[in-house]
Amino acid sequence: MLRAVRRLRGMSVTVADQALVSATNFLTNVILARSMPLDDFGRFALLYTVLLFAVALQLGLIIAPMMSLGPKFENAEKKTYLSVVTLHALLFAFLIAGGAIFCPDILQTIIDEGGFVEVRWAFVFCSAGFVLQDFIRRLFFTDGRTTHALAFDGVNCAVRLAVLAGLSLAGEVSVGAALWVIGGASALAIALALKWLALPRPMAAVRLLIRSAWVSVQQWHLGKWLLGANIMSWVVSSGLLVLAGNWIGPGPLGVIRAAQNLVGVLLVILQALENMVPHQASAKLVQGGGPALRRYMLRTGLVSGAIIVGLAAVFAGAADFWLRLVYGAQFAGNAAILVFAAINFVPLFVQVMASFVLRSLGHARGIFFASVLAAAGSVGLALLLVPSLGALGVMLAICAGSTLNAGSLLLLVQRALKQYPDLPAK
Repeated sequence: MLRAVRRLRGMSVTVADQALVSATNFLTNVILARSMPLDDFGRFALLYTVLLFAVALQLGLIIAPMMSLGPKFENAEKKTYLSVVTLHALLFAFLIAGGAIFCPDILQTIIDEGGFVEVRWAFVFCSAGFVLQDFIRRLFFTDGRTTHALAFDGVNCAVRLAVLAGLSLAGEVSVGAALWVIGGASALAIALALKWLALPRPMAAVRLLIRSAWVSVQQWHLGKWLLGANIMSWVVSSGLLVLAGNWIGPGPLGVIRAAQNLVGVLLVILQALENMVPHQASAKLVQGGGPALRRYMLRTGLVSGAIIVGLAAVFAGAADFWLRLVYGAQFAGNAAILVFAAINFVPLFVQVMASFVLRSLGHARGIFFASVLAAAGSVGLALLLVPSLGALGVMLAICAGSTLNAGSLLLLVQRALKQYPDLPAK
């Protein structure tokens, strides 16, 4: 009974935390969309897409393996594992910042008219803080410290919104200012969380990495496929915006990002599932084998799926109303973009749930190949549709890629579960 109460409490904190983060992301984009010219908001959206790419790399290489492998370790072995993975994340944050410093030409191609030069150092600062704070919150969830995650995200979100709101009232919002604020809020939260992380000193960290090479090997064994899969998923969800930028310009891309932000309330569910389900699924597999895993995933999928479909229908059914209400008249007339942004969450939900099953069973390779197929189909369709349909063509290609990925993963799940009908408990 006590265990059930603790589990319910942990789930409620997880959902509350994700609601806080998603609401902050939503309000951030609303403030920026209302305070910037549409073209500037489009440029910010493109740079934010690059940040999401960095997060996708980290998710595949570090976080997703951690959330699936972490529950399989106990006591001192788990402490060592999480310490080494934390060092991996620190190295990754330095690499991302270094890439922004030493490879500016790549990012310059994304921001037209020399715009990246003006925000270069703001982007460097923001990128390092952004990826590191995303890792730390997932680390707390993996380690069962959900209240720490909520406190950490509370500081980050409160500071970001307060400063952006103040800048908006003062009429001082710009692309560079937004990046400095997002990075600064992340840095402050990270500084406050250092006492909870128990990081080793530099030389001790080097010795730990060498002595615990087995952690890096296990991370790479699972993460190499999830890394590729996340890159391909980013291509479908965000990379198409970069690809289409030269055809439709930053203004229409800003409309797409605004529509995606509006239905971002659905991300509360998907991200809460990402924070909770992978390590729970792995734990079910260890405790009760394949049958326990199937029961847990079916129960979770039915409840959360019903909520996803219902909310998507609310946004799709009154798309123009929501756009006018939240963003104002400059976004009117783009109802079709919001309709498909909402519809896209249905196959996206199926895709996410199927990937959880395959990750827990160790079938990361299948996730990668399904994502390659989806990315190829999505990009091919975009090349056909975007020149004639513009922003609507981008959304149709994104929906097609998500649907193709979801269908492929469902077939792989069906095959994987047939191979392990009576998987014994470990």
